[in-house]
Amino acid sequence: LVDPSVTVQRLGKIRQARSKADRTPVPSGDGLAMASLRVQEVERPPPAGQWQCGKARVKLRQAFNAKEIDVSKIMGHYDTNEDCKLEIDEFLVLLQDYDHWQQHITQQEVEMVLALADLDHDSCIEPNEVLFALRVWYAYINMPRSIGPVLASLSDCAMPTVDTMREALLVLNGEHPVTKEEAEYVQQLAFALGGSPHRVSAKQMRMAIAAWYLHIERRATSDGDLARQAFLGAASRLCMYNPVQRFCRGQWDPITLAFMGMFSVAWLLIPAMAVWIGTGTNTGEYPCERPMLSLAVKLTGLMMLGQAFMALVATGAWECKALSKCRFCSCLGFGFVTMALMIVWLMGFWMLMTTNPSRCGFLIWEFGNLIWIVAPVLCCVFMCCCMPCIYVHEYLNNRRIDKKLMERPGDSGEE
Repeated sequence: LVDPSVTVQRLGKIRQARSKADRTPVPSGDGLAMASLRVQEVERPPPAGQWQCGKARVKLRQAFNAKEIDVSKIMGHYDTNEDCKLEIDEFLVLLQDYDHWQQHITQQEVEMVLALADLDHDSCIEPNEVLFALRVWYAYINMPRSIGPVLASLSDCAMPTVDTMREALLVLNGEHPVTKEEAEYVQQLAFALGGSPHRVSAKQMRMAIAAWYLHIERRATSDGDLARQAFLGAASRLCMYNPVQRFCRGQWDPITLAFMGMFSVAWLLIPAMAVWIGTGTNTGEYPCERPMLSLAVKLTGLMMLGQAFMALVATGAWECKALSKCRFCSCLGFGFVTMALMIVWLMGFWMLMTTNPSRCGFLIWEFGNLIWIVAPVLCCVFMCCCMPCIYVHEYLNNRRIDKKLMERPGDSGEE
């Protein structure tokens, strides 16, 4: 563990250097040279070994492996014109995907990330640049809170010297060694991102530090992380075939229409028939052991319609940023309706098992058999047979991508 007194001592040195820099005029020649520096002119040092980095940096680097595994999916999803590049507008959509990053991004942050990633200066993000761009943005929004005091000491003041920058990076690196080249790299990036000798903003300094923070050699993703990512990938793959979501994204294709048909039958036609049959049939008039059978069929239909409505609201809340505040409420409502449906299903199943069609009516009994036995059995078959296949496919695909990333020469995102 790092001795807190060492951190306090280094922060004190940084503040003293800041006060001195604010009072010392910067030579005009040096200022002009640094102010005209471009990101493409800043030489990136070799990636640091994980043994050279503090625990916080290593932990965040391993967490980013999951984002790297998703890079091929990201490119295909956001590359709308399918030219194997991300133009500025496509890249903006990716960075503004709140569900993916849990963070809103400003126009200034977009411009800085694009400047760091667009190495060949063609206003497009090549496939080999996407990893670096995402890595910088991931570090920018996920660096630990311990960066706060350091960032406050470095920003909204004169540009810190290389020695002061190195003191700050030592704090962020858990007192593991930091080379002078790394400190110069962060300082030059801060200049290239718009900083000046007289002032550097908090966002400019944070972005420059973010480019350094995860500039670490990549290690293979653990089996546990691959398994967890495969589970999330399988769930995401199912969500990809949500017909309402696909319609909202303008995907009008035969697959979408087929899933819309299945959705309409399962959540609209069958529930509507259940309400109609349950309303038009009174099992109390039969010598039926369960006179509430028709009411149970009707309630099941109403619950299924309610579940479909809440699913539509939840999908709309996820697709429309204006409704993002309704996400929790819509998911909570969907959960409550599903729990109520489960209770009604248990009651209906019990009723069905303790009676027969000759005593309660052929139509109501057979329809109860459809919604309380046949449909749940089909769902169980899907969950027990199809879902494991999807999961295994995701796991093997993730392992293949992870192996491919490990075979890249040098650090991921380097040319």
